[in-house]
Amino acid sequence: MELIEEYLIPVLNTILQGIPPSLYLQLASYVTAANDYFNTLRFAYAEPYIITPINTLLNSPPDLYSILILFIILVISLKVLDYARRVITFWIILFFRLVFWGSILGGGYYVYTVGWGKASQDAAWILGLLEGFIQRVLAENDASGKSGSRSRYNSAGRGRR
Repeated sequence: MELIEEYLIPVLNTILQGIPPSLYLQLASYVTAANDYFNTLRFAYAEPYIITPINTLLNSPPDLYSILILFIILVISLKVLDYARRVITFWIILFFRLVFWGSILGGGYYVYTVGWGKASQDAAWILGLLEGFIQRVLAENDASGKSGSRSRYNSAGRGRR
């Protein structure tokens, strides 16, 4: 408030003293005409067609403010969840890329240190181990399928007889 009293009011008085009276009266008449015109627009169009319907809409049950707040909360929470999804996806992809390139570099270093012959023998041994594991799993599935698990599934849905 001191700023207005000490600086602004004296500056405005100085400016008004520098304006010729004829220009000041003409400016005042334009401001009065514009004020009357805008008041007419406000009371003829803005109040009955814009402000009053919006006011009744906002104050009618269910309260539109609460619906707007819920919508804003929903949008913000979806933004946060989207950000969290992107961060989690980034770290998972980064992990898998590091594992992939680490295995490529590790395999290359292994081949470099032991040579192609030993590396191919070790790769054949690992592939044979995987083949044996897969054959054992398939054999166990076949054995369990023949032992009666199919009869349970075939009788499903028949009820008591």
